Amino acid sequence: MAEIIDFPLEQTYSAQQRALIESAEREGARFLKAAESLLGVLKQAERTQAAILAYQAEMKRSRSEITPHVDSRNAGESLASREVYRGSNIRYASDD
Repeated sequence: MAEIIDFPLEQTYSAQQRALIESAEREGARFLKAAESLLGVLKQAERTQAAILAYQAEMKRSRSEITPHVDSRNAGESLASREVYRGSNIRYASDD
């Protein structure tokens, strides 16, 4: 019959090995903290980008609501009627 060997749950390490392990754990903790900070920055950037896109969409929507009113000023005015005014003192921005 085979003999049962009981392995200890924790190995015994030399002082030098323990120092290396502790150093690696501290370094790992620093990397974890840096990664968490970076993740926070990325989340903030994502929120900022979403806000910028929402603002741009709102500005585009506002301009599209204003544009028909501006265009309606000249809606009844034909090119021929504008030609009549060219000889007068009235100047249009498009005439320049």
